[in-house]
Amino acid sequence: MKTNFLLRSIIILAATAVIFSCKKSKSDNPNTTEEIKAGTKWVFKVSELNEAGTVISSNNYTLVASAQTFAGSSWFVLTEQTTSTPVIAIQKRSDGWWQLPLPYTTASLWYKTNAAVNDTYNITISDGTTDVAKVTSITASVTVPAGTYNNCTKVESHDTNSLENEYWFTGSGPIVVKITEYDEKAAGPASNIYMAQLWELVSFTK
Repeated sequence: MKTNFLLRSIIILAATAVIFSCKKSKSDNPNTTEEIKAGTKWVFKVSELNEAGTVISSNNYTLVASAQTFAGSSWFVLTEQTTSTPVIAIQKRSDGWWQLPLPYTTASLWYKTNAAVNDTYNITISDGTTDVAKVTSITASVTVPAGTYNNCTKVESHDTNSLENEYWFTGSGPIVVKITEYDEKAAGPASNIYMAQLWELVSFTK
């Protein structure tokens, strides 16, 4: 268990599912099916929880994409608007979306396109270490303030001893619908964890 590169640094993780796109119930949201661009905006409700599962704080965070160059290659950088902090850079490649967990600039596969259940890949996080990501569903349903989404791709990430995060992804944008972060309880083995933070999509604007 370690501090997560998204959630403790006000970082968003967003990823893509080209074939297994996540559909919003009743009327599909067209914003979730197109590529992102400079100016694309995500608003998330971010909640902190204690070991008892009680929400102790909740705030909205806005992230906006801009085009920047790293090592001669073009990336989209997502910047948290309250602090003007660039938190992650993302780039579409033939096998999916790759990410730079800023301020670190070691690229790793972020979300694999044409994903299948049980696919695994390594992901670099902001402390320079590597977690293992695993696709656990391509038909997940999730409800967030932005609505209910079906046929989502769910990915879990693990460090050497426990579950770190769960992610629900949609679209070719890319868009993340929900993120959960887990932390160790004060007492017990490393595997004794609780949900410490929750990110829920409020809105997405191309």
